[in-house]
Amino acid sequence: MSLHIEITQGLRVDNLVELQDRVYLRGGRLIVYSEVISALLLSARSYKVKWLACPEERKRAAIPSIIVTMILGWWAFTGPYWSLAALTWNLARGL
Repeated sequence: MSLHIEITQGLRVDNLVELQDRVYLRGGRLIVYSEVISALLLSARSYKVKWLACPEERKRAAIPSIIVTMILGWWAFTGPYWSLAALTWNLARGL
């Protein structure tokens, strides 16, 4: 089970009480994954924060962000640099 919070411009948490409940009362960790989407000359980075109940879920939770970055992240001038950084970050978090 994971709680998905997207960060696009600054941190926005819609249900802070639920997040605090899960982290403080139930344990687990908040893990940040990075995604890159590029088109022509523009690249956009976004971050996803997920609450994971057990460390074994890290690899599985990173898969969607890795797939999006691998398919859509390379198609701009800064895309390869940001994509490699995002993939490195996500793979390190998934270990």
